[in-house]
Amino acid sequence: FIIQYDTSPSFTSKSGDVLGQAATDEDEADASVGEVLIAYPSDPDLALRRRMVLSDADLVALGVIHVGSELLVGGQELTVTATNEDGCGAGCLTVDSEYTGSQTS
Repeated sequence: FIIQYDTSPSFTSKSGDVLGQAATDEDEADASVGEVLIAYPSDPDLALRRRMVLSDADLVALGVIHVGSELLVGGQELTVTATNEDGCGAGCLTVDSEYTGSQTS
């Protein structure tokens, strides 16, 4: 990833060249925060297919992950719609789409 910057919004301070840039590789830009501990991707109940339990319940308890958080889980983009729904646990998330990953309970 390369971020280029300039003191002018139109990048004109150096005749169209950027003033500077910063670069990082994908590994350093990764924002992984946890793993799926329990999920039910093959369950006949749709509600359970949209539910997963994270390995670190503190992520929810401390507000790092909350309703509205957008997650990338196994390449699948999901939005948290509820936490601890129906008393499923402190690290339990309900998401907007069926989880299709391979992690199961």
